[in-house]
Amino acid sequence: MFFHVWWDAQKKFGEEPLRSRQLEFVGLDQAALDAYGLSFRTCDTPQAASRDNNFLQDRDAQRRGHFTGLPSFTQEDAAVSMSGGPIRDRSRELLCAADVALPKLYRALLTCARQAMNGQDPLGLHVDTTRIIGVSGPLAAGTHWRSLAPQHKVVPTRISA
Repeated sequence: MFFHVWWDAQKKFGEEPLRSRQLEFVGLDQAALDAYGLSFRTCDTPQAASRDNNFLQDRDAQRRGHFTGLPSFTQEDAAVSMSGGPIRDRSRELLCAADVALPKLYRALLTCARQAMNGQDPLGLHVDTTRIIGVSGPLAAGTHWRSLAPQHKVVPTRISA
């Protein structure tokens, strides 16, 4: 399950039409979620994207030049996430520099699973997220990303393997 949050400091949380436009833009509007089996209502239905139906990939669209044959990156992400199956053999993964976060994510998820299995609260369950501020903007070549978020503080974490 994915949770996406957008906000505007000048508007109430979830105010329309901003919210609907953003959800539609990223393929998370109700119609897209229902169509691709990504909603609670459709996730267990036969028409939901799955290995059995090749994640509803449009091969004809690929022949016409569409790279993945899937309608948006949300469906692409879902297909990639689900295609690995419930247990992945990561011993043969060939990760590149852009994938540096994947092993960290795997370790964090395994840590959370172990903690839950041992009756402990998973990592980050009680983290105060009320002061998180999202920032986006253009950066000139060579400019450090922290210039966009001068209030950013590095919080050391320990994730066991």
